[in-house]
Amino acid sequence: MIDTEKPFKNILALVRFGFISSFVLFGAGFASETLAAGLIAPEAIEQQVKECAALHFNAVNCARGIERKIIGRKNYSVTRVKDTLRIQLAKRMVKLIDATTKTGDKLITYSYLGFDKNLDIHIIHVQRDEGDGYMVIHHYSGQRALPCGYPIASPDGKNFLSIAEDLTTGNTPNNIEIWRVTSGRFSKDANFEPEWGPHVGHWLNASRVQIAKRCYAPTEKNNAELRPCGNAMVEYSDARWKLVE
Repeated sequence: MIDTEKPFKNILALVRFGFISSFVLFGAGFASETLAAGLIAPEAIEQQVKECAALHFNAVNCARGIERKIIGRKNYSVTRVKDTLRIQLAKRMVKLIDATTKTGDKLITYSYLGFDKNLDIHIIHVQRDEGDGYMVIHHYSGQRALPCGYPIASPDGKNFLSIAEDLTTGNTPNNIEIWRVTSGRFSKDANFEPEWGPHVGHWLNASRVQIAKRCYAPTEKNNAELRPCGNAMVEYSDARWKLVE
């Protein structure tokens, strides 16, 4: 799903160097590393964010903890006033406003997770009433896209990997996506929906991704137990991305 300059609504039924130098680059520097251990972002981002290490993990609390850490470092390009998240792009300000019912229950919550300098994108966690997802906004074009998982940049900065693992609840996708970023525009070049869970992903080079798989391994204590069951590859050949199991 790709959005443009229009306000990000209907998800319910919903200067260049001047600002960029002020960003706290959470997420940058992990371009080709494994998306591992973290529950909504790479472990290196969640480290030392107490809300992400809580015994009873809550995605919104973790995401807001990351956001507070970024804003707390005097990152004036990202600010929050109550339910409104403000992100200063190169040419304009973006406002993302949490959606709330008349009774005060949250329908959609936006939380800032960081900026990836390799892709020039802002990364936002989107928590819906059931399930969560991600939004990316290009700093220069203002274009938006909705990948299934946290974006991991390829070594050449031309693509990003996005994976989501959900074999049980059905609230989020269980898939692998490859997105292309060209002149500030997003294109989803590949989408795979395997029967196993894509647990972590790792760029081996600009045209090859290794995916650690998890499969059902029910036990007496947990009928939905998942355990490692090998690796798969996503490779670019013959002008397209292929899943090799």
